[in-house]
Amino acid sequence: MSDLRLLPFLRSGAAFVHECPAAPLLPVYVLVFGILVLLMMLLFAVLRLLCSAAPARVTWSLGAVLLLLLLLWILFGSYQVYSIYPPVYQRNGTDPSGPPFCNRSLYLLAFWTTTLLHVLAGSTLLGALCP
Repeated sequence: MSDLRLLPFLRSGAAFVHECPAAPLLPVYVLVFGILVLLMMLLFAVLRLLCSAAPARVTWSLGAVLLLLLLLWILFGSYQVYSIYPPVYQRNGTDPSGPPFCNRSLYLLAFWTTTLLHVLAGSTLLGALCP
């Protein structure tokens, strides 16, 4: 069930790949974010179900590598999202030399996901430092 929540990331990243000239890599960020989270879910769920005798060290090593990639990808996405804030949502069809736009659904998905991840990371860090 939880993998169905990743469908908006995969669908939006693929469908709006040319719909954000203001930040051309924003759809790629959304798509790869969904793929990385899906890989992490598959790693921890399927690997444990199929290979219950697999050493935990291998599972956690692969998970740590994927987590590091995900953290670096979120930093990259943060730049993509916040560097164009606030974006122009409307494409100017009469003036092609107008300001670059970004699809509203794509941008808001990336913006709120990235912002929520920053809030969760900050809360976790604050909770860990101030018991």
